[in-house]
Parts: sequence; C-alpha cells; structure tokens
Amino acid sequence: LERVEQRSRQFRPGQRFHHDAHGPGTVVAADPKSGVTINFDNGEAHQYNLASQRKLKPILKDSHTYSAENLFDLMDSDSSGFLDKDEFCYMHNMALESHLAHAAEVAEANRTAAEAQKRASYLKAALTLATL
Repeated sequence: LERVEQRSRQFRPGQRFHHDAHGPGTVVAADPKSGVTINFDNGEAHQYNLASQRKLKPILKDSHTYSAENLFDLMDSDSSGFLDKDEFCYMHNMALESHLAHAAEVAEANRTAAEAQKRASYLKAALTLATL
C-alpha cells in the first residue's frame, strides 16, 4: 500500500496519462488518498482509486525534469518496486519520443536563427549600400 500511495502522490492536475482502453487523457483532480480523475481525449471522464491507478501510464514530454525516484514511481505502474519488461519498454519508447521531439524543436530553432541571421546580413548590406 505504501508504494501505491507513493505513486499516487506523483499525479498532478494537467499531467497526461494513457489508458489502454480509453487512450490519452489529462488529470483534472488528484488526491493521494482518494485517487485521480482523468478527462480522456475521447470525451470520457473516469475516476481511478489507488488500486486502479495501475491502469494509467504517464505521458511525459519533460521526463528530464523529474527526479529518478519520481520517474521510477510513475513508471512502476503496478507499484511492485521493480520495472517489468513492459514498463521498461514503455518508458524507453516515451523517452525516445521525447528526445526526438526535442531534437526536432532544436533543429527548428536553429533553422529559424539561421534565417534571421541571413535576413540581418541582407539588411546590413542594404543599409551599407544606401549610405554610400
């Protein structure tokens, strides 16, 4: 029960979770003792008590902001104190997707910066010619 409550304390309004039957959803209410309420993207809302929270897998785009202990607690959906192969594979895929999304954001930021640098060079050249 202690590990289940420890995992439940990690749930926060605004966090995203995945349920195998309902798909992705957002936590709208969380209480470490009574459970969580999730509004799913399919329009359904469900409440999960401590025991049924094992059905919820986190969707983390910012896993790097979690301590190792907190991340482990969220990933250990059955609160066993161990990550089984399914939990580990889910965590690996989530981390990989997060990394790829972050890499795409960095590439876009670099592209935007390069375009701005190019425009600045053109403007500087135009101003130089205009002052001659």
